[in-house]
Amino acid sequence: MSVRVTLANFETIPMRHVKIVATIGPATSSPESLKRLLHAGINVARFNMSHGTADWHKTTIQRLRRLALEEKTPLAILVDLAGPKIRVGDLPDEGILLQQGRNIILIAKSDQSSRQNEPEDTLPVNLSHFQDGMKPGQIVLIDDGNMSLTVEKQETNRLTCKVLVGGKVTSHKGVNFPGLPLDIPGFTQKDADDLQVAIDVAADYVALSFVRSPQDIHTLQRALADRSALIPLIAKIERPEALTCLDEILDAADGVMVARGDLALEMSPEEVPLLQKQIIAQANRMGKPVITATQ
Repeated sequence: MSVRVTLANFETIPMRHVKIVATIGPATSSPESLKRLLHAGINVARFNMSHGTADWHKTTIQRLRRLALEEKTPLAILVDLAGPKIRVGDLPDEGILLQQGRNIILIAKSDQSSRQNEPEDTLPVNLSHFQDGMKPGQIVLIDDGNMSLTVEKQETNRLTCKVLVGGKVTSHKGVNFPGLPLDIPGFTQKDADDLQVAIDVAADYVALSFVRSPQDIHTLQRALADRSALIPLIAKIERPEALTCLDEILDAADGVMVARGDLALEMSPEEVPLLQKQIIAQANRMGKPVITATQ
């Protein structure tokens, strides 16, 4: 007896029109966890170069690629460069408690050495100096906005601030100065070192954080060319300056990422949904891939 085969004989499997990017960290770097992620359907594994060592990243990428090959699962590797992220320096393991209403002094220190002989009411920041424009009333956000300060007095290498919303701050937490354009390099020495890691592991994509202009992308492209490497570049949109030249950035880069977390800190959370839609629409019009980062 013959059996007629029709589409009705098969279970309908919905087609996924978007891809999933998953950030890999210490909590998900074991072979068992990586296998679970592959089975769950990740398409791109992101490695955040703001954290971890070069050896850790290389080892984990090699492990993940081997597992993807065994599981016959296509997978791309995205190496995400830190960019000019402003961070708190080295602090004691227990951190420092910022108390609401108290003053704290931010000290610009490009050399994040020991805090010995520094008063307890100081907080080192990885800047060589505080640029002009930090007027009284300027808001300072720490640790993704969990703590906030307001500037009371500025000197060349220090800011006296009052704590508006306190909490415990630990080493290397992010620092944001909302609405203030920052005169710092868009491609750092750390980025140059981490770029070599991306080349060594033959990464499929490299992302640059805190892109402010197409020149930042051109600088990264020259760094790749100097090393005889060719890797598609993703521009992360998380600074207000980038929105003023979005077309030029899209033209220079191979794709963009809407980094909603820092964009919300630099502007305001309520503006992000509309900006996100505008960035995605413009990237679609120009035929460039776009990643929306959750936060």
